[in-house]
Amino acid sequence: MESVLSLSGLNLSRGGKQILSDIDLELTQGKFTALLGPNGAGKSSLLKCLSQDHKPDIGSISFRGKPLSDWSQVKLARELAVLPQHSGLGFAFKAKDVVAMGLYPLTLSQQQGDALVTHWLERLDIMHLRDSLYPELSGGEKQRLHLARVLVQLAQSEQPPVLLLDEPTSALDLAQQHRVLSLLKELAREQEYTIVSVLHDLNQACQYCDELVVLSQGRVAASGTPRTCMNEDLIDHVWRYRPERLYRSSETPLYF
Repeated sequence: MESVLSLSGLNLSRGGKQILSDIDLELTQGKFTALLGPNGAGKSSLLKCLSQDHKPDIGSISFRGKPLSDWSQVKLARELAVLPQHSGLGFAFKAKDVVAMGLYPLTLSQQQGDALVTHWLERLDIMHLRDSLYPELSGGEKQRLHLARVLVQLAQSEQPPVLLLDEPTSALDLAQQHRVLSLLKELAREQEYTIVSVLHDLNQACQYCDELVVLSQGRVAASGTPRTCMNEDLIDHVWRYRPERLYRSSETPLYF
């Protein structure tokens, strides 16, 4: 598989504190990758480096073989979208208008744009909220609304796009968590999206993700498929918790 995002020797410090150290990663097209680790491990900071919210002290990030910093913002917006952990709006927009914000700077007709907004409202089970005012929505409804927005943003990518997400299921109920993760898995497998997401639930990461990257104290402690990467010793070492391991018929590892 083609490497879409390549990180080499990445180091980041903030306020005199070392946050990330010697990060080397290859993130490939068509894979759903989870960033895992305890609180303070550097997961969100790594995602912010990929989204250019943080500038590394040392090291490089390339996107499709070109330095990430060399991409124009308009071109990059068509190829890469970011869903932060918290997305806020101060105005009482209708839900459908929040999703439609993802159309810019896209060049679609009004009819095409409306159809695209409707498609993602339906896929994320929020079509019934299309005329609701944003401040009146629950945290989980807002989270799905912003996911719809960034998926609209990627509609005109010239190649299978990149989607970066920071805890996209944190405000969702159990059923919606699985629906969203199932959708992300589908986008990776069927449309070759490159998806990188901060997650906290190890079992959900093992169930839905193709690759895991486990961070500990700002370093990569382990990476690989769920079957090859995740085990009781790693969890004990990184999270300071010794789980028991279970299996389902598919032999996907489960922990509690």
